[in-house]
Amino acid sequence: MKNTLLYKQLRIAKFNKNLALKTAKHSLLLDDKKNIQQNRITAKSDQNRYRFRGKLISSTADRESALSYIELLFNNDNKEFDSARFSKTKYKLKKWIESNKTLNIEKSLFKKLVRATEEHQSKTINLPRALMLLDCITHKVKRFNNKQKALTDLINLHNERVVKDIDQSSQLNIRLIEVLFKIPEHNQKPISATKQEEVLRRYYLEKFPEFDLFLTVIHNDEIVPHVHGFVDGLNKKSLKCDFVEQQYQYIKLKLNLTNFPEKYSTCTTKQIKQIGESLQQDFYDFTNQLLVEQGYYVEFSKKDLTDEELALRSVIKTNNAKPIAEREFNTANYLARENKKYYQQKDKLLSEISSLEKKFKQIEEHIKLALDNAIEFAKSALSLDLVRYKKNYDELSSIDAFIADKVEKEATDLQPTDQQKWQIKTGEITYNKT
Repeated sequence: MKNTLLYKQLRIAKFNKNLALKTAKHSLLLDDKKNIQQNRITAKSDQNRYRFRGKLISSTADRESALSYIELLFNNDNKEFDSARFSKTKYKLKKWIESNKTLNIEKSLFKKLVRATEEHQSKTINLPRALMLLDCITHKVKRFNNKQKALTDLINLHNERVVKDIDQSSQLNIRLIEVLFKIPEHNQKPISATKQEEVLRRYYLEKFPEFDLFLTVIHNDEIVPHVHGFVDGLNKKSLKCDFVEQQYQYIKLKLNLTNFPEKYSTCTTKQIKQIGESLQQDFYDFTNQLLVEQGYYVEFSKKDLTDEELALRSVIKTNNAKPIAEREFNTANYLARENKKYYQQKDKLLSEISSLEKKFKQIEEHIKLALDNAIEFAKSALSLDLVRYKKNYDELSSIDAFIADKVEKEATDLQPTDQQKWQIKTGEITYNKT
């Protein structure tokens, strides 16, 4: 099986402070106790390693300081606005705009609304008029109710931003990037979590030095040890939160993507996916090259998922929307399933041991009775003793033919005459001379 790795970025926009603190608390082991018990192997939590601004830290106070540092990055942002819902709704409209199944008249309406949310952030949008325009389309609108709801949500959220004077930074103005670097379990630990941390730090230092990787965390208290990294999205040179754009320009230049737009914000969904895959491959290539230079002859590549694995990924993605304690794939539930499998295997083994013990006891009893009757037959030459021997021999043979053959040889050697030896082997009561 080839080596694979998981490299994933979580980009957190300037106005999404709650998400930033939530994921930081998880990484810094500052969640509430219930979440920690659900997601960690607490007996191993003291083996975690935290590096904040180049210095190793461990105490709760030091980790809380790191969390406060992250909180300060978002000090000017509004806490109340549901930015995730706003972004998802806008993304949904953009998908309909790009779809060949969407009518041109629908696309025109959706484009105007999306553009209004981006270019006229201080003006409200007339919701009744927008719904009337959708309702007046003469052709049949597929998924009309879904589209009506999406328009309503988008306009209401946009208008809420205007009224509440919420920070209206673009979703592409990223203030914090959390990076996950993980070697999946089936790889059998080709490199340590410490080496993973080094690779991650080297990559961002060399490829994106204008952005500060200020915190790395090694989680040794989960099923597979792995690394989380936190990057400040504020560009030290431009003083803009342009991490997404800088990544785009980097990979576009490196791969000479001349057919791509000038800016990331105008990329299509297909192009965005391609850029993401290219950046992921860039990290793979950097990892492989660095490891080879350091004498680690391990090559990582993208995992080719089977249909079953794709289906499982879909289930996991859906599952992650549930509360942590209810997730099928959290650490506690994973360990519970592993314990269940262990006890099932244990019960199976105990059952097999019990069956073997019973079998050994039967073998031992049949060996004793067969040889006792063989001895009696050697002394008496009586047919009854031969019949008794043969009965135990047959039962022993049905359990273990190899042992039965050994018993027959020993029983034969016990007989004083050739006739009795022959009778032991054949079970014949009388000896016929012909």
